[in-house]
Amino acid sequence: DKWCEFPVHDRPDAIKKWLQSSDAKRGGEKNKFVLLIETDYVFKRPIRIPPPLIDYFYHSSVTKNEEQKASAVGFHFNYINPHYPTLPPVMERLMRKLNDPKKIVDTKKILASGPAPTLIHLDSLNKLIDDYVATTEEIEKDEDAKQKLGWVREMYAYSIAAATSNVKHIVEEPRKTMLISQPPADDNLYGASMYHYTWGARYVEGNDKSSIVWDWDKRPYVDVKHVREPAKYMPPMPPERIDEEKSLKLLDGKLVTSKLNEVMRDLIGTMRNAIGRLDTLVYACGWLDTEPKCDFRCQKGELCR
Repeated sequence: DKWCEFPVHDRPDAIKKWLQSSDAKRGGEKNKFVLLIETDYVFKRPIRIPPPLIDYFYHSSVTKNEEQKASAVGFHFNYINPHYPTLPPVMERLMRKLNDPKKIVDTKKILASGPAPTLIHLDSLNKLIDDYVATTEEIEKDEDAKQKLGWVREMYAYSIAAATSNVKHIVEEPRKTMLISQPPADDNLYGASMYHYTWGARYVEGNDKSSIVWDWDKRPYVDVKHVREPAKYMPPMPPERIDEEKSLKLLDGKLVTSKLNEVMRDLIGTMRNAIGRLDTLVYACGWLDTEPKCDFRCQKGELCR
């Protein structure tokens, strides 16, 4: 694929197509929960289905409180704020575009979350997918919505779809979630199952931001060579030890403690171990303008192999 202005525009439709494939039916009735993730997650522990989700589907006759009605677990992103003063009119306009009066709900019911990471029952994902696809498309047609919702607009589309489809989520707070820890903002894995390397980390000496001790960020990894020969471009390991008397800091002024450094070493070390097992890709197609298009022999309704 070539780069486009907003790649995640395609995510809802891709999920819908997957739901229609035979792959989505693997495991039969026992395989009913789906974990929606992104490519910048690093697994550290197995994901466990929390009791409220199990109770909802296997003890349906039991009277439920609000949490017990949940069929999904999401993560609270503080930059998703449907209640920001300029946004409720946008939310309401997008809900009206669904052309169903029952889908115009109180904007307070819209999640401060997004599609990933989310653990969700397959039936509930099927229930919200059409609204998710439709709302994403409506946002792309609406210049005011695009401008106000910015690069996270597809996350808002998911949050709106969960509300309009009445798919209840338990939205977990950072550091209290089973889903993700986000170093270097977090200096511990806590109870999470995955790291999310959303932010870069740069260690500098004291207040001298030009005195770089260690640095790593995912954002420079955008070249074809990084895909084809990943082992050649390993992320560098953080220092083995931290002398806290030297007052290493991140760019935002946060002190680099031994505890934080150990978490960064765990994150980067796990990534390096995985990268070391990746194959070198030898076929010359697809990415460069001088190369022919790759033929993955994809078939409609099936995963490309």
